[in-house]
Amino acid sequence: NKNSAKKEKKKTRGVESTAGDAAVNKALSLGKYQERNLPIPNGNYLRLTSIETLMLSVLCSQGMPICTENWYNAVDGESEDEENYALSWFQTGSVLEAAAETWYSMTAARVTRAQESGEDCANLSAELKARQMVFSEAESLRRNPSNLAKKSIMLTQAVRLHSGLHDTQKKKGKLLAKAEHNLGQRVLHWNSKHTVKWAAALGIYFDGKVLSNTVIEARPSIPGAAFVDEKGCLSIYMQIVQQTRLRALYLKYSESEFFGMLPKAVKNCHANGDEWEDRPSWWGGKENELTVDDR
Repeated sequence: NKNSAKKEKKKTRGVESTAGDAAVNKALSLGKYQERNLPIPNGNYLRLTSIETLMLSVLCSQGMPICTENWYNAVDGESEDEENYALSWFQTGSVLEAAAETWYSMTAARVTRAQESGEDCANLSAELKARQMVFSEAESLRRNPSNLAKKSIMLTQAVRLHSGLHDTQKKKGKLLAKAEHNLGQRVLHWNSKHTVKWAAALGIYFDGKVLSNTVIEARPSIPGAAFVDEKGCLSIYMQIVQQTRLRALYLKYSESEFFGMLPKAVKNCHANGDEWEDRPSWWGGKENELTVDDR
C-alpha cells in the first residue's frame, strides 16, 4: 500500500542533513545566485557573511557552551577529559578555525582541478580569496574566545528575532506547536534564561534585552554570502537550542540517572506519537525491556 511504500522510500534515502544544517546550506546556495547574476527569490532574508554562516554551522553541530557560576572557565577553558561534555568558547573557536581551514582547502583543491583542466577559474579564485579571509577571521576569533562568545550570542539572537518565534509564541494551538519543533515551552524558556545569563556575563545585556547584531546589520553595504529566510532561521535556532540543552543535561546528570530517566522518555515519545526509524531494539517494546547492556 501507499503508506508502506512511503516508509520504504524514506528508509532508503540514507543519511540526511538535519533541519538546521539544511537551512544553512540553502542560505549559502541563495548567496551563489549573485555570482551567477540570478535574481534572488522575493523574501524577507537575514543576510549573513561567510564567517557568520560558518559560526552558525558550528553552533548547529555543538550547541553553545553552558554558562554557570564559573562562566570564566566556559570562555577560555580546555578540558582534556574526552568523557567530559563541557565545552568552552575557546574549544568552539578551535572547531570554527578547523572548519574554516577545511573550507579553504576544499576550495583550493577545486581551483587546482580547474586550472589543470584549463577551465576559467576566475570565480573560483575569488571564492578562494574569500575563504582565506574567513580562515583569518576564524583564527582571530579562536584567539579571542570572549569576542567569539559575544558575536555568537548576538548572532543567534538575530536569528531568533528573524525566525518569527517571538510572534508565534503569542499565539495558541497548532501554530505554536509547529513553531516549537517539538522542543516544548520548557526548553525554549530554559534557553531564553541561559542566553540572558551569557549576555549579562559578557556585557551585551541592556534594558532587559540581549543585544542582537550581525555584520551586515551594522554595515549594510557589505554583500551577503548567505540569505536565510524565516523558516530557515527557525530551523537553525531550534537546532542550536536543542544541542545546547542536551549538553546542559549531560553535564547535570550522571549515566545512572540517565538510565533511570529512559523509561519515562520512552513513554513520552509514544504519547507524542513520535516515530524513530532504526531505533534500538529495546526502545518502546515490552518484549525488549531496557537492560544495563543497552546503555
